Amino acid sequence: MNHRTRSNALASTLSLTVLSLVGCTTAAPPADAAYADTSVLDASLGSPTIVMADGTSLVAVAGDILHLDVVLVSATGVHTPLPSGAVIEWTGPAEIIALASGSMPTTSQLPSRGLAPTGMFLRNREHYTDAQLHGVLIITDGGSAGGGTLMVDAHVTGAGMDANVSAAIPVGAVPGGDAASGQTFYLANCASCHGASGQGAAAPGLNHATGNVASDPDWNATLFASVPRANIDDFGVSEGPGMPLWLTTPATTGGLLTTQQMVNVYAWLLTQN
Repeated sequence: MNHRTRSNALASTLSLTVLSLVGCTTAAPPADAAYADTSVLDASLGSPTIVMADGTSLVAVAGDILHLDVVLVSATGVHTPLPSGAVIEWTGPAEIIALASGSMPTTSQLPSRGLAPTGMFLRNREHYTDAQLHGVLIITDGGSAGGGTLMVDAHVTGAGMDANVSAAIPVGAVPGGDAASGQTFYLANCASCHGASGQGAAAPGLNHATGNVASDPDWNATLFASVPRANIDDFGVSEGPGMPLWLTTPATTGGLLTTQQMVNVYAWLLTQN
């Protein structure tokens, strides 16, 4: 994991680039989480709706990485894929282009923290294809006010469609961490590169020793849960080539990393010096 310790906090001025992504899959939405403004659409096909690609509820906690999709929902609640040839452009939140590995920016590329939840789409071609990151929404902060929502917008075109679709995603606080579980998970998945106590080895140090990730005030449990899975650091710089592609690579448990597992690891790293 690339790591930089800087005296300045995350910059409030964003350096964001909004791009377009395309593709679609299938899933089922909750009834009232999203809505669409359809300019051209055959009503018999149903209304386009933003959903979770795995069919789970459209809710999140800080640190989550959500795989989103747009499907058609009929008046009777039947969900079907978008017609062949339909294209989804995710128009909000902004998409961040990961800086090249080894870059040394003076300000973070990530969204600034504030009262409301923040998130981003990502393009990181050093590690993932555009298709792998299409519809992947990273929740970068839960908002200091708590209990807020993150608005997501998409534009669907092609196959006789021209629809603007939005969803308000409730975002809860980052979950608490279990240090004991984090140690077990860390030793099985991370220690071979980052050292048995997170002190650093073939990869940078992650524990609470001076100069390591857990001692850096610019890091927190939310960032630790999200950006390493996207293979970027807290400044939006692409990780080195040795970092596992945790968005697509299963852990030793056989499944992809979860926010809770990452938060548990961070809780344990805070205890290590």
